[in-house]
Amino acid sequence: MVNQTLYCLRKRWLLVLILAIIWLPASLRAQVTDSSFVQKQPQKITGRISSQKGELLARVTVQEMGTDNATFSDEQGTYTITVSGENSQLQFSSVGYLPKTLPVPKTGVLDVALEEVIAAGDEVVVVGFGTQKKASVVGAISTVTPRQLQLTPSRSISNNLAGMVSGVLAVQRSGDPWANNSDFWIRGISTFGNASNRPLVLIDGVERNLNNIDPEEIESFSVLKDAAASAVYGVRGANGVIIINTKRGKIGAPKVTARFERAQTSPTKLPEYVGSVKYLEIMNEYKKNSGDPVFRSEEIINNYRNKIDPELYPDINW
Repeated sequence: MVNQTLYCLRKRWLLVLILAIIWLPASLRAQVTDSSFVQKQPQKITGRISSQKGELLARVTVQEMGTDNATFSDEQGTYTITVSGENSQLQFSSVGYLPKTLPVPKTGVLDVALEEVIAAGDEVVVVGFGTQKKASVVGAISTVTPRQLQLTPSRSISNNLAGMVSGVLAVQRSGDPWANNSDFWIRGISTFGNASNRPLVLIDGVERNLNNIDPEEIESFSVLKDAAASAVYGVRGANGVIIINTKRGKIGAPKVTARFERAQTSPTKLPEYVGSVKYLEIMNEYKKNSGDPVFRSEEIINNYRNKIDPELYPDINW
């Protein structure tokens, strides 16, 4: 009886062992197919980074989200990075552009166009010791875009400033078309007498005449209006300072800009030519009415009329 019981127990354990051997590989296969157990396969991602205008961007940071894995784009805007798996996400960031986060594509190629940040607080102004963000500047500084200076047909920048920058007064002293410059002041006249009351104009750090530069050459234009902004220049900045930086060469395809201007003038009215004879007759009549002796005798008037001597008695329509 005991032997029969032991035989039954052994038979049951043998059956359990057989079932375990049958079902164990199936459960392991189920675990392998579970995504939590799938080993992540590294994936190589490449692409090109540009702005919305199509300009290729260099030194853009490309980072895999949640990791320290990062790289930079080169001068051609291209980048290459190896991510940990197909579920990774890449973040693209650069100064002056909004960051962008995108999932990794299965193709391995990801081109990105970054949007430029446009905000008044981030506007860069030129000060005496370099450049600063406009939001961090305490002094009164105004900036003018080169595009604004190019809108008016006048070749003189001192004329173009009139009404464009608050606190700047411009007065054109002459109507001569060849004297098209203006006298201008920043926040009025602060120096009287024989001293100069004109603002200090610095072009690329060198004091120059404001009207001797073409608006097409200007990259940045800043007007320093108060003492805090122009303190670095001492007495020379007492009347305000205008700082101009000219354009520099840039990497990329060459660009050619052409502009054609045409003007036509005509007199509104042309006076009728009187002539020497008619003029002398009118003058004689004027003298007669005034009770004075005649201006020219009748004999002299006949000499003009008969053109006896063109040098002594000229009659020229100038």
